[in-house]
Amino acid sequence: MSRVVRDGVERKGGERGAVGEDQGAAVKKGWQRKHIGDLCEVIAGQSPEGKFYNTDGKGMPFYQGKKDFGEKCIEDPTTWTTQITKIAREGDILMSVRAPVGPVNFATDEVCIGRGLAAIRSGTELNRDFLFYQLLHLQPDIAGREGAVFASINKSEIEALPIAFAPLPDQQRIVAKIDSLSAETQRLASLYERKLTALEALKKSLLHQAFTGQL
Repeated sequence: MSRVVRDGVERKGGERGAVGEDQGAAVKKGWQRKHIGDLCEVIAGQSPEGKFYNTDGKGMPFYQGKKDFGEKCIEDPTTWTTQITKIAREGDILMSVRAPVGPVNFATDEVCIGRGLAAIRSGTELNRDFLFYQLLHLQPDIAGREGAVFASINKSEIEALPIAFAPLPDQQRIVAKIDSLSAETQRLASLYERKLTALEALKKSLLHQAFTGQL
């Protein structure tokens, strides 16, 4: 059984409220505290036999773990399988369930998932981006604190994760705000990278001038 250490106390990961419990202390009026299993279907991955893997595009794209995660959406597949075990649909949230535990990405197509992943499929009441951002928020607690990272998390433990459940208009408003801030963050990061590149080029130019008698 995987465990998480919080406030010096070791708790079983499958206990409801063990992860993110403190986040439920105050819930906005009109919101509810629920668990992922109340609102979502969780599909635990299952790996096909290795003999069915290929890199020729035969069968269904296959993902085993976090190594193919992008910033928000899964990268293009590098492996396929002709033996289909567990399927994630386009728009499902994929969670890494083996070390590292907790990172999430969106599936961009119907794919086969191995035992290093689980798919979380939200219902009509829950905006999938709203859930995605909450899982990002919960990730440090899912992984454990102060080096107490546990090796895996199972389906029942994912279903027991607590989340804030808001009316759909609130969900959509929050998602729009976070998306806007994320876009601005990316713009600033890109600007920062360009400035760093320009500064590095200037430094090299000054060094060249300094040691060739031009400065």
